[in-house]
Amino acid sequence: MRFINMARRSGKTTLLINTAYTTGYPIIVKDSARAKAVKDQAKALGLDIMVVSYMDWINGHYPDNKVLVDESTEFIEGALTRLLRAEIVACTFTIPMTEIKNKEVEK
Repeated sequence: MRFINMARRSGKTTLLINTAYTTGYPIIVKDSARAKAVKDQAKALGLDIMVVSYMDWINGHYPDNKVLVDESTEFIEGALTRLLRAEIVACTFTIPMTEIKNKEVEK
């Protein structure tokens, strides 16, 4: 799994949209409102991609076994909240050292 860690409004979703277009992988998002926003953004870029909300993905029958996730913290919080039926107060992430080194080099 690759982490894309960039500042807010720096092009993460655009990067993900381009990756979805290039690879054919669908983008999974937290809800239908976010799915519409990402689809609209892709359309504005002239790209036709699949964007699916978490619940639509769970309830649907999609052949893909590789996906891209936009706004993963929101997605993970929503998915875990539904799965665990509990409010997620805090969680941790470990970013592989190569990603940390690359981030330091970019500074």
